[in-house]
Amino acid sequence: MKINAILFASLSALACVSAPAFAGDKQTWPVTVKIVGDGNTIEGTGSIGNARNSLDSNQSIGCGLYASTLVSGVKGFCNARTSGGQVASCTVTSPQLLEVIKAITSDSLISFQHPVPTSGQPTCTLISVSTSSLYEPKNH
Repeated sequence: MKINAILFASLSALACVSAPAFAGDKQTWPVTVKIVGDGNTIEGTGSIGNARNSLDSNQSIGCGLYASTLVSGVKGFCNARTSGGQVASCTVTSPQLLEVIKAITSDSLISFQHPVPTSGQPTCTLISVSTSSLYEPKNH
């Protein structure tokens, strides 16, 4: 019991000393679309706030969910468009990735990947969502 108390006190002190301070830190995440990894994967990344607040009328990024009485189950999608008009888009059927889409807020940073399409609409293979005070909030 005494060892646990000492360990807890030591870890608490270490966390206070070593935690970096980022008060007021800000990051810009304009929408990008690029080929990554082995050259067979496309990635779309950007923050909703940066896309919405951009001066151009092209930038957009987002993911969504949909269902229909004609098709069983919930489906999803992600899409991104850069200020230069580059586009990444994919569909989502994986239950794990559908759960990640549910975590998106109006101020999230979104990143998604899909294989370079050879035909038809590609399926998303990765979706990452992060919400932080670092990201520019969406102006309404």
